[in-house]
Amino acid sequence: MLTKSLAALAALSVTASAQVDYTKLDYHGHYFRQEWINQPLNVQRLDPILNPGQLSPHVHSFIGAPVISANTSFADAQKASCSQVYVKPDKSVYWMPSLYFQNPKNQSFIRVPEHHRVLYYFNRASDPKTGKQDFNLIEEFPPNFRMIAGDSMLRSPASTKQMQGAVEWFCHGPDSKSSGFPSGFTSCANGLAGSIHFPYCWNGQDFNVSAPQAHMSYPVGDYSDSGACPSTHPHVLPHIFIEFWFDVSSFNGQYGAGDTPWVLSNGDPTGYSFHADFLNGWTPGVLGNAMKTCNIGESGEPLSNCFEVNTDAERNACSQTAIVDEKVDGWLPALPGCNPVQKGPERATASSGSNGGSQDSHGSMPSASSLTLPASWSSTGCYSDAVNPRSLSGETFAWFGEKMTATGCANHCASKGFSISGVEFGQQCFCSNTLSQSKKVDDAKCGMPCVGAAGQTCGGDGTLSVYTKGGKDPLSAAVAAAPAVVSPIASYAGSQSSAAPVVPIVPSPVANNAGSKNSAAPVVPVVSSPLSSEDSSEEYDSYAEPAATPVASHIASAPVAESPAAAAPATTTPAAESVSESEPASSAAEEPSYAEPAYARRHVGGGAIVRM
Repeated sequence: MLTKSLAALAALSVTASAQVDYTKLDYHGHYFRQEWINQPLNVQRLDPILNPGQLSPHVHSFIGAPVISANTSFADAQKASCSQVYVKPDKSVYWMPSLYFQNPKNQSFIRVPEHHRVLYYFNRASDPKTGKQDFNLIEEFPPNFRMIAGDSMLRSPASTKQMQGAVEWFCHGPDSKSSGFPSGFTSCANGLAGSIHFPYCWNGQDFNVSAPQAHMSYPVGDYSDSGACPSTHPHVLPHIFIEFWFDVSSFNGQYGAGDTPWVLSNGDPTGYSFHADFLNGWTPGVLGNAMKTCNIGESGEPLSNCFEVNTDAERNACSQTAIVDEKVDGWLPALPGCNPVQKGPERATASSGSNGGSQDSHGSMPSASSLTLPASWSSTGCYSDAVNPRSLSGETFAWFGEKMTATGCANHCASKGFSISGVEFGQQCFCSNTLSQSKKVDDAKCGMPCVGAAGQTCGGDGTLSVYTKGGKDPLSAAVAAAPAVVSPIASYAGSQSSAAPVVPIVPSPVANNAGSKNSAAPVVPVVSSPLSSEDSSEEYDSYAEPAATPVASHIASAPVAESPAAAAPATTTPAAESVSESEPASSAAEEPSYAEPAYARRHVGGGAIVRM
């Protein structure tokens, strides 16, 4: 647990004095910054914070350590062998929704290439009674710490000045700034940037996916980047501020001054819903000390004065293949996950992220060709799982950890004399002779890959992929006699001739092996469903992807189909046979090379502009 005793910080629990005028205090503080030019580690529809173990509704661009999976954890980050950032002890992962350009003429989409990003860490610690700086009050992020900034459902300015100021967009050359996408220009000579301030006041509690922002708060006052922490969230953590810069030069002339052709991957054409996620990967003991002593942000001193640093060669060699088999680049008729464009100003409604039916843009279910069941056993579909008692209660929680497969579970259950096996949440195995308190549900609800075999499906959150002897209906009476004695829970490593039972393995997130195509990290499935009514619209029919467009120039002029007859039908491609054969959505060789524009200025937290 992340919860700490608050006794040592009792002085911080005092409500900030109304006598303090926070707007007149200098909170610049100690800080350091780093800037690097790289494309993201990968771009895929995952979010291990908000959607653990499954697909995210929309695409994100990931930077940092190459440990991206559906279940990335602090432990995974600590095992990372490299990172894109300069500070070597920082194995954290940062991500944001990808930015797309929507062709104003035929409404097709293409991902905007990222150019670079600037990452700031500020010490904003101050005494809540007086508002005076006290750098020693800063704490480091605890292990397993996670947080988000921004609101993915916004489609209009935030309700408070503080929340609205946390997100800003900039077009540099001509200079234009807004909390939503700026307009009034036809090109951004020096780049388009989206920036976001993370909250830095913590209540000492764990992240809760059902209330993802409850454990964090912005400071007292109207500003998101300066001020003392409220008594409800007394722990002062480092304040993270990130600028994400995009190369939009290839879209010059393709939109008018009155257009805002940019759309975030969550279907936002306004920019107000820009958000970002942070999963801590800092080596314990490093950041807390550095934030109290490191003030090189203003001095211009090298990062090496405060930290051990990665060389450019080490950073550039750090990469990871995407594990979601889905097209996210090139001209697309719809956003990945079929996120509808929701203009607002009302809050957006949540998207399921379900497949729109086009394999070219939305991927496919992983192949089950590697599934080998015991003789006469077969799959009977997806079923709901009860908790008390379990729907399959003959042997419960036969944990197989990282080697868990549907094949292994079925073989294990058969070896114990059971006639039904069920796998759930990617890594849980259950055995029985009857399935109780359950009902058959849509197969789409059993979309999690087995952690030990990405080509096999292992249920979902609260749902079981069920396999039975003789292929009989598991909801009927027992299909075989129960074994006389149920042995202790055993672990099965994938061999039918498993040795004596071992201690159950407590489930842990899947570690990623820094991008090898033979990684144990699962290929996350994308569930197919019929085309939505929107897909049959005139705009969709008029879409046509240009043939033989050089990948290196994939952000060149947007294709404009002359008529509906010109639309090219989507082509269904077979799913990958196994994780070792799967290819990334776009390989490194497909990424264009970008020369750095002559960026003259950088935006710094608090609205200041500093010259490089």
